[in-house]
Amino acid sequence: MAPDKSRCSQCETPLQYTKYSKTFRGRLERWFQKVGIAAVITVGGFALLLFLTGGVLAAFYFVGSGTRSDSAANVETIVNDSVKAKPGEPATFKIVIPKTAKNSRVVGGFKVTAGGTVNFYVVSENQFPNWVAGTMSVAIAQREGINSVKIRQPLAPGTYYLVFASPDPFTPITVAAELYSKYD
Repeated sequence: MAPDKSRCSQCETPLQYTKYSKTFRGRLERWFQKVGIAAVITVGGFALLLFLTGGVLAAFYFVGSGTRSDSAANVETIVNDSVKAKPGEPATFKIVIPKTAKNSRVVGGFKVTAGGTVNFYVVSENQFPNWVAGTMSVAIAQREGINSVKIRQPLAPGTYYLVFASPDPFTPITVAAELYSKYD
């Protein structure tokens, strides 16, 4: 029969086989005796430090990735308003990127607030007459049949048009848009 206590009542020597030796507490106690309490605390401290460091790095990565700025020397507002596009009458916005511009791009986003979906195009000055005539097949950027989008489209210096068109010939659309041209 195993004794009730894990240590000898006279000399405090740990007993190998006791009533508690098969329990989790008894196993931990035996492990602490073999390894030493200082070693267990040190390893636990290092594990906690590693966990906290990883958590801080992950927080900087995930929080920092959403707040990175898209800074530029020149920022021009293309549109920051609600835009209406009727069937057959698309809403267009002209952009001029100077010849001296570097790292030029269109950034921002939009969301359809009324109507169905929207077709969005970025076309060059040479492509625009073909687009108006309905003979153009490829744009610099095109997103068709969408409800919302965030855009960051690099552009070379030149003149461009942003076009919002209703894909449905019977449904007008309203789009809340916030788009900027940026360059250095």
